[in-house]
Amino acid sequence: MIPISDHIRLRHRPIVIYWLIGINIAIFLWQLKLGITGELASFINSWGLIPAQISGAITNAIYLNPAAWVVVFWRLPSLFLAMFLHGSISQIVGNLIFLWVFGKTLSSVMGARTVLALYSNRQGG
Repeated sequence: MIPISDHIRLRHRPIVIYWLIGINIAIFLWQLKLGITGELASFINSWGLIPAQISGAITNAIYLNPAAWVVVFWRLPSLFLAMFLHGSISQIVGNLIFLWVFGKTLSSVMGARTVLALYSNRQGG
């Protein structure tokens, strides 16, 4: 069963959740536009999160070549962007329902900063 709502009284408006939902929708619409224009594949290849590239670059930087840290820092934006990329309409709808139902309660109980930290941590792996 998919939760649609809850009956917990909120202390304040979940502004952070509104922003996260808005950013997710905006980037998904941007993905759809890139798909229509045929630029999506090159965008995903350039900016998509590929864990093997990041872990390989970190390993190289630690053990072999300190200059490899440049590659690690170059790939950091893909870690951020990957938090908002979705593969299908069903994936984004499911994620946004989950974010709305549980995120607004967490935001009210734990605060906006904690919710942002949890969101970033969940997305990073």
